[in-house]
Amino acid sequence: MVGRNYRLTKDMREAAQALNLKVARTAITLRQAYADAPGQRKLIFEMSYAARDASEEMEQLFRELQPEAVSRNVLAFSKKVVTGVEL
Repeated sequence: MVGRNYRLTKDMREAAQALNLKVARTAITLRQAYADAPGQRKLIFEMSYAARDASEEMEQLFRELQPEAVSRNVLAFSKKVVTGVEL
C-alpha cells in the first residue's frame, strides 16, 4: 500500500529497482475503505460507493497479476461471480 506522493513510496520503488525486484504497475493506494472493510465484515467489492476507487484498484491489480483467470471468466468482480457460481 502506498501514498501517491509520499517520500517512502519513492524510496520503496528505488529500493526495489536497485534489488531487481518486480513491482506491479498497479498501486494500491492508502485508503480508508481498506481499514473499514474488516469492521463492516465486508469485502471492499461489497461496500458502498465510498469504496468504489478501492474496489477498482483491487480489480485492476488482480487483472494485472492473474490475466489468465480473468480472460477465462473465472473471476468477475463486477458481477460477483466466482467460477460461474453467483455469490
